Amino acid sequence: NNRAGEGTGLANFKGSATIVNCTFVNNQATIGSGGAIFDSSGAVTVKNSLLWGNTAARAGNQIFNGTGVTSIVSHSNVQGGYAGTSNDNSDPSFVNAAQNDYRIMCESTSRDIGQDSALPTDTVDLDLDGNLSESIPKDLQWGVRKSGTIDLGAYEVNDLTCLD
Repeated sequence: NNRAGEGTGLANFKGSATIVNCTFVNNQATIGSGGAIFDSSGAVTVKNSLLWGNTAARAGNQIFNGTGVTSIVSHSNVQGGYAGTSNDNSDPSFVNAAQNDYRIMCESTSRDIGQDSALPTDTVDLDLDGNLSESIPKDLQWGVRKSGTIDLGAYEVNDLTCLD
């Protein structure tokens, strides 16, 4: 939910970046390109992420790639679509986007379709269990990342709230 000239969520002009389980929503590139991501070097990799409702004054509402550049995007939900392995282009069904609540609802198509192996290693022991070789076990709100197929974006749906 930011505004900038271009590359509002991420601007990559040189080097590389790997984005995992992130949510880029309602960012505005006010004079240039790349509402969510501006990639001029071709070294951006996006996995398990949500890119939705971003806008750009020139090109690439969600992702802008410079000449001869293609960002690698997989297991993600990108509004308008994006070529790559297991990508989706369905409304992610946010809990309350009008109130900036970008958790996904139980019925979201972005639930249980992430790639578990994409999660980084828990090198700082976020859950204090002494295991530094496991995948990151927490989401942005310190909710537990479930084992099995994880959700897309920064937040994991609490499966207990989805019981009928």
